[in-house]
Amino acid sequence: MKNKTSIFGAFWKLLIKSPLASLVVALIVSGIIIEIIGFSALETYGALIVGAFSSWGNIVTTLAQMTPVMFTGLSFALANRAGLINLGMEGQLLGGAMAAALVGLYFPESTAFLGPLPALVAAALAGGFIAFIPALLKRLLSSNEMLISLMLNYVVTLYTIYLVNYVVMSPDNITPATSPVQQWATLEKLVPGSQLSTGFLLAIAIALLLWFFLYKTGPGFMLRAIGTNRSAATFKGINANAYAMNAFTVAGVIAGLGGAVQVLGVHGNFIQGMSPGYGWDGMSAALLGANEPFGVLLGSLVFGAMRSGGIYLARTTKTPSDFIYVIEGILMLFIATPALLRRLLPKKQKIGE
Repeated sequence: MKNKTSIFGAFWKLLIKSPLASLVVALIVSGIIIEIIGFSALETYGALIVGAFSSWGNIVTTLAQMTPVMFTGLSFALANRAGLINLGMEGQLLGGAMAAALVGLYFPESTAFLGPLPALVAAALAGGFIAFIPALLKRLLSSNEMLISLMLNYVVTLYTIYLVNYVVMSPDNITPATSPVQQWATLEKLVPGSQLSTGFLLAIAIALLLWFFLYKTGPGFMLRAIGTNRSAATFKGINANAYAMNAFTVAGVIAGLGGAVQVLGVHGNFIQGMSPGYGWDGMSAALLGANEPFGVLLGSLVFGAMRSGGIYLARTTKTPSDFIYVIEGILMLFIATPALLRRLLPKKQKIGE
């Protein structure tokens, strides 16, 4: 019995310490489920890889699909570096998307010389404000930022549904959506005819800035110190509460920009249900990338490839395309759960013992 417990404990320690091990285990479990249901795991995974990377067009689609995940992943990673867990990226992204759509629709033509900048700023402010609420409550009342940011997802989602159905819905659309934003507010396409816009470059730039901030500046070092050992950082005179609140708010800014990129660079308007879960994909991508800015980009590539390859999967195999969401759910379970346990459980508690 003790030997079995030790094996179980060693397994959990491996998952907790290695995001890559979590990914491998998740893929194995997903493959077993695919086989049990009656489909071929090798055929399914092969189709996903071919559909995501076999041609230039497929690669462009993969990059476009990973773009919003990069924003939400970087948002989660920044908050996590400050010792906080942001579960509100979905709401922050939708809030930013709605703000960008409204500015792109109603700002006067005289602001056209600014390009999409006003819409991007509005999205950043909206996402930052939504994140500021749990950050402020955390600082003033020691509230649980995870619970509040999670609940705000529903508040923001329902509010955007109300707006797009009863206030700014375009009469020309069958589904709830706004009218297209003005041309001056749109982002340039990196590849004509695709969904890949300059928003992809913006995400890369934010990752570079975060890396520089975290590893090349004094405030970045202090932020990492807070996330590693808050008590020790406070003892050294660092204002941990202020740093954490600011980091959480900026995390919301990043997620809000992700929503703006979807509106201004992909859809051209706000569409109800435009996010299939980018916030949750971003969390898993950040944890898969060990909350490192460049690791987040690699983690986002995994989820972008899943969504891009799913199109090819449906065309060339008998595996239902909806099974992509099953695989993503299992990936989230095995990637996110161990990492969250590592953050939430006491340092001295041993998993599996």
